[in-house]
Amino acid sequence: MIALAFTGPGARRPFVGGRWPEPGTWTDGARASLIGHLPVWIADELWLVELDGSVHEVATQLRADRGRLVRRIAGWDAEAARAFAAFCADRIVELADEARRAAVAADRMAAYRADAQAFGRPADANVAGWVAARAAAAIGGEDGAARERERQAAWLAERLDLEAATRV
Repeated sequence: MIALAFTGPGARRPFVGGRWPEPGTWTDGARASLIGHLPVWIADELWLVELDGSVHEVATQLRADRGRLVRRIAGWDAEAARAFAAFCADRIVELADEARRAAVAADRMAAYRADAQAFGRPADANVAGWVAARAAAAIGGEDGAARERERQAAWLAERLDLEAATRV
């Protein structure tokens, strides 16, 4: 199965520790994501991953018996991360305006708006996505957050042409 995985620099596994082995080398206990899961896991590098054996979807993650890196998604770079953070910041402002008009969660939305004004670095991409999802949840509950994450996944898929990138 072909999937995607965000990693730290040098294919470092940010949540399970260690590094992925060199591309093409299998490793046990692989973790990866579907396109719709990606906004939750944003990190420095994005890789195309092949999963093998038993593969299970657990919340926003795929867990497999083994996996290997296939190739890095070159389009995910500092500029793409900065653009994603800006996309999310703009969305937070839109949501804050919507909440103000509906008189919903005024204090929380003011804090989210202040956060949005600070997002501008590539390193802000993950947190900006999370704040946008929480702002959407303040208006529309967890369904609103899920819709926001879908919007973010669609942005990533279009910007990075992930449909084409996941064809091996």
